[in-house]
Amino acid sequence: MLLNSEIAVELHNAWSADQNHPRKGRDNRPIPSKSEFEIFLDTMFQASLLQEEGKNVSSSVAWVSKEDFKKYELPKWRHTDLCLYFDTPIEFTAKNLAKMNGIANGNSSALLAHGGIGSASFWGICYFETELETIGSIPASVECSRHFAPDCPTITILGVGSVEITRRNSRIGRIENGAFLASHADVLSYDMVGKYLLSLIGVETDQESRCYKSIEDASIARTYLSCVEYLIEILSQRKQGATIVFVPDSDKVRNYFESAWRVSGTLEIDVLRENKIRFSSAKDMSGVLFDLKVSKSLRNRLRNLVDLARMDGALILTPDFNVLGFGAKLKSSKWTGEICRGPIPYSTSNQSIDFNRLGTRHNSALNFVGEVDGAIAFVSSSDGPIRAITRDVSKKRVLYWPDCRESMFK
Repeated sequence: MLLNSEIAVELHNAWSADQNHPRKGRDNRPIPSKSEFEIFLDTMFQASLLQEEGKNVSSSVAWVSKEDFKKYELPKWRHTDLCLYFDTPIEFTAKNLAKMNGIANGNSSALLAHGGIGSASFWGICYFETELETIGSIPASVECSRHFAPDCPTITILGVGSVEITRRNSRIGRIENGAFLASHADVLSYDMVGKYLLSLIGVETDQESRCYKSIEDASIARTYLSCVEYLIEILSQRKQGATIVFVPDSDKVRNYFESAWRVSGTLEIDVLRENKIRFSSAKDMSGVLFDLKVSKSLRNRLRNLVDLARMDGALILTPDFNVLGFGAKLKSSKWTGEICRGPIPYSTSNQSIDFNRLGTRHNSALNFVGEVDGAIAFVSSSDGPIRAITRDVSKKRVLYWPDCRESMFK
């Protein structure tokens, strides 16, 4: 086994905990044995290291027998089979996965495999509808499109040596840099990074009830955080090193960065956000259609922002997503104060970061948020993690979150 065998044990334990969680209401599905997890995980990991015709292997596999698929998936989660069945089973190997490179993407399809040592094989390809989009999901469904992703262990290759483990629309964890990272609550919620983002636009919760102070504030917060979440989602898909910094809309912030690409003007994302809030509660068909059109434009504009982040340097944004500069060099004194991991409720991981071991991109962002009150930086790495860094002004310390990618859900 190329991976440490303990990773298969960690995955088996995480899957068992998810299966038996009293509040998740999981179906009473059989749990694969530890040896099955070893075979499944190691083969997928080996495949992630291969290339086929000069391209890295990209694939997704659901671990389920044909009998269990028909017994558990068809009655509850699928209108029809919507599968292609191999006339002859294909041996479950990394080499065969490479040969089938790209035919199953994890978003709308997965290869189906099952078995034990020396007898595991691919027996089909399962197709399903894409899960709800971050912004602008279609608020309707029809019976003929009722095909959910399999509610069984599914491993999708994200990159070289990087895979994620899911069940239907829930992530169990990721394997990156030879370690298993269990999923946790998404850190863009209000209790974590969201609180600092929303403070930039003046939205807070009631201290006692922990609810937003008005329905309007709740709509503003939901739309705003969805926009940031979409930025993170696109960064994650592109696997690029980048820095995106939100700063208070103040002229003095311009003293803390240099860029040959300072700009004025706007992508009018604030206008689209206002219209998104306006139409998202529409009950009539015309309002729903307007909402979908606004959502499409909003996604496009946010992708345009991520395009600017491709430049070497930081993308500097106001709270309204207006661009102050891109390809920017951050200027600030070295932060010498306390650096703490931000809170992540219910997380069993205590992953810490040694900024001394990280590169210029991370340390420049650290120093910048340490000096600029209210600044929030998102720093992505080509190898996966997207980290959030901000200063907790009241406690005079810098907080970081090891990974802001959507964790619990796909």
